[in-house]
Amino acid sequence: MTDEKRQTGRSVEGDGPEPGRRRLLKGALGTAPLVLSLKARPALGAAQCTISGLLSGNLSGPQATCEGCTPGYWKNHPDSWPEPYDPGTCTPSAGVSCNDPGDWSGGSRFGDVFGTAGLSHFSLSPATLAAIGGNIHNLTLMQVLWLTGSEDPFRLGAHAVAALLNAAHGGVSFGYTPGEIIDLFNAGYATDPEGTKAGFQLLNEQGCPL
Repeated sequence: MTDEKRQTGRSVEGDGPEPGRRRLLKGALGTAPLVLSLKARPALGAAQCTISGLLSGNLSGPQATCEGCTPGYWKNHPDSWPEPYDPGTCTPSAGVSCNDPGDWSGGSRFGDVFGTAGLSHFSLSPATLAAIGGNIHNLTLMQVLWLTGSEDPFRLGAHAVAALLNAAHGGVSFGYTPGEIIDLFNAGYATDPEGTKAGFQLLNEQGCPL
């Protein structure tokens, strides 16, 4: 591993997902053909930054710089959220922590962005449901980032939100538009949540430039 990659976590020119990881992700994505075939936005090098482009490991020709910030980045950097997405306001119930869904109020609602049908993916605990006002339709993008794994199976929701924000941010070289990320989530959350999450995770772990 080069010093550049070790320090930034970003793939250097000519580098790509290691063969073992590509095989693992191809297996996870084997039942999600739409994730692999959806067209990327028309931009120079954008095809290399799609899921299929990253998995192919094709190093011929000029190499694009593919970037993506993780759910952990976006939930801890609300000031970096791109318009029109609003992280809301931190109003912690105890101390100064902002690491619980109930600590956040307002902001863009998940159902308004991805569609209300996708809310069926989540299994909110009674405590979380009460903290957001007793109605899952109140669930915001920021609150999704702070859900536990049991409430957000495979962490699909968190990775979908991160991919959405990466796609909308002008400072992140990403392979999809926000609309395409929304389509990918809705195509896979019910039929292949694990494979869809694996695709988003691959995109979100290319190295954060922010």
